Amino acid sequence: MEAPDPTPVGARDMAKTNREWHVIVENSTLATIFRDYIEKDRETSELDGAAEAVRPISILPIPRDDEFTLEFRSPSPLMAEEEAAKLPRRVFPALIFKSGLPVKVQPILSPDNYVEHVLALINRAEHRLWFQNQSLAIATSISPAYRSLLDALRIKCWEIEDSRVIVRDLIRPQTLDVLRMLARDGFPMGKIRVMKTCHTKGILVDSRWTLVGSHNWTNEGTCYNRDASLLFDDPRTTQYFEDVLDHDWRYLAVQLNVDVEMPSGVLRLPGEIISGEKLVLDPRLDNQAD
Repeated sequence: MEAPDPTPVGARDMAKTNREWHVIVENSTLATIFRDYIEKDRETSELDGAAEAVRPISILPIPRDDEFTLEFRSPSPLMAEEEAAKLPRRVFPALIFKSGLPVKVQPILSPDNYVEHVLALINRAEHRLWFQNQSLAIATSISPAYRSLLDALRIKCWEIEDSRVIVRDLIRPQTLDVLRMLARDGFPMGKIRVMKTCHTKGILVDSRWTLVGSHNWTNEGTCYNRDASLLFDDPRTTQYFEDVLDHDWRYLAVQLNVDVEMPSGVLRLPGEIISGEKLVLDPRLDNQAD
């Protein structure tokens, strides 16, 4: 007798879409805070005064096609991987709190207070630190604030046995470049996995705190872009997202081995001619990699 198929109905369609974490909070105080920020951003983005409004606006020239082209050393970087497509094993219905104990929520925005609160969140982790983000980028030149976040995450991943990191695996040569940078930076690579449809931006700490929002872990995403997240001090919320991340870790994410001495799969060396496949990432086109 064959074992029942553990794949839920619609899983093949779900495998083509992104993993996202979302929350809906019904609270006038929190809504007012975000409304005020939206109003402030709208006002500061407008032209100042009538004289500015009638000033001619210079139009940037249309970029050349080659400015949006990645050239890969390896042929066919977008071909299917050797592994079979990974399908979700569970569907997670919404968790709804109608009444009962209050939920403590801290609004977090960049560039205002993200680094301050998230650095404290990571540093307070004692027995569990789970991290899932589409980005975990280490560029050649980063701000001291983002450097402090990277250092805190790296140190805690070594210190805490129950630590997990999931990042996105969109284009495999680029993914390997990201992993090489993390390895060169000293991250414990055995605790890092990649996932094809990861678009989450979340951190779970000690089965108590949940950070969920729109912040990419890049220099710009944590320090300069306008992004918003919420920090929940609530074990029920964290348990829900722990179940989701644990599912992704077990069934959707994979661990890749990288050679830190290998050159980048995307960025050419000085004077190098790359003969591999080209990929156009022009935002003017309808068909893009993401």
